Amino acid sequence: MEIRTTHEELTVDAAMEPRDRLAPLVFSNAQEREAHIQAFLGWLPKILHEAPGILWERLPSQVMGYLIRTVADSPDSISITLAIGSAMDAVRSKTLYAIGSSLAGLFIRLRAHYGMTTLTQLGHRNIWDHFVAERMISRGELNMLKSYDTFASTHLRWYFEGLILRQQMVWKPYLLPSQPRGFLDTKAQSKAVRTASEERRKEKSDIILPLFPLLVEIAQLRKQAAERLIKTFRQSCDLAVSGKVKLPYQFQHVDRQFSVSDQTLTLAEVRLIEREVTLSFTLWNRTSWIKAHFKQCSPRTRSCWTRQVEAYTPERDTYFLQYEGQPDDLLWCGDLIQKQLLGQHSREGFFVTRSTLLTPAISDTKWLTWARKMSGAVLFEPNCSSRSVQHKGRRSGARTILLSVGYVQGRTAWSSQPKRRSTSLTFSLSWSHVYDQIWRTHPCYPTSSPTCISDTC
Repeated sequence: MEIRTTHEELTVDAAMEPRDRLAPLVFSNAQEREAHIQAFLGWLPKILHEAPGILWERLPSQVMGYLIRTVADSPDSISITLAIGSAMDAVRSKTLYAIGSSLAGLFIRLRAHYGMTTLTQLGHRNIWDHFVAERMISRGELNMLKSYDTFASTHLRWYFEGLILRQQMVWKPYLLPSQPRGFLDTKAQSKAVRTASEERRKEKSDIILPLFPLLVEIAQLRKQAAERLIKTFRQSCDLAVSGKVKLPYQFQHVDRQFSVSDQTLTLAEVRLIEREVTLSFTLWNRTSWIKAHFKQCSPRTRSCWTRQVEAYTPERDTYFLQYEGQPDDLLWCGDLIQKQLLGQHSREGFFVTRSTLLTPAISDTKWLTWARKMSGAVLFEPNCSSRSVQHKGRRSGARTILLSVGYVQGRTAWSSQPKRRSTSLTFSLSWSHVYDQIWRTHPCYPTSSPTCISDTC
């Protein structure tokens, strides 16, 4: 029989209980705010409950989650948490999360690689000099040092000065020692780091700038191609509404496809390539689609379709296209449509918060996702895909270029260096470089995991 001491039992229980209790919590979900507070106060070290003037219930939920799941096992957890608490009312939630995670990351690095064993060591030059010795620190490391300095020299200092003498004696051992005077400007090479970062970005933008007129031209041509497809789609919808054609209705759309030469020796040799393509489509609406795929649908879907309720009411019977051909021939984003990456909350996908700009309304998007999954067909609603480059706004020109040109030849960088075992240059436009150069208006960004759509749509 295994016997554990009282200390071991308390240690094991304290270590296991938070993990079991907090596993299902989603700290980005505002509806679980009360549970976040209870979980955080249950984890918070006892001494910090007594911290004067800090209302821990007001700490942002995502910061709570970070502290519980990342900082809890750190020997510096009390000092890190106190520093974050002192800044809680002075900075925004996202800023607090960013500088708090940078502070925790710095402590991890100092303990793992630079010989830090106690908090008091940070009050001496040796460990800081060791951190920056004989190397150019990265921009991320400079941000870590700035975050530390922000807490130590500003927030904790103000917090400490607001305490009475007896309280100062109690809390002084947990405060972050200040960095050596002038350390960030001299030893940490902040100017050199910023200069190096700006030079790297300039190298990228210098490649984009000569190509800017060509990118604008490609964007305009591809926008016109999208408008022509939209016109054909709407004409087909009008024929279906008037009863002149019966769904499913198959038709072809002849158009021109534009791209750039990808095997060139210099930027001056980059040329615009035009080719004619014939696109084959089938026009559907929900009613005709379910009728043609009736046996593949679940009993509930069949029942809703028969009774014309929920997703199958007449007012929700929207039109859409099925594409039958090579993805490379379909506008500039055919492979994105084929792989269902437009509107996807995934690392590879592209999503915008403005409804119906890149994808249809949420209910239509869910239905199309279900229909694609069920049939394996390439289905899309052209109005929204082209509306993303026709959007009129303060920065519509940049949006047009980003959506029309950002996927010219994939997502690798424009490179002035030849590939290995090749004497030619391969040019392909990077989303990140366009983002940096064209007014910082990236309209699409990866987010969290996609929502699963069941067969009960």
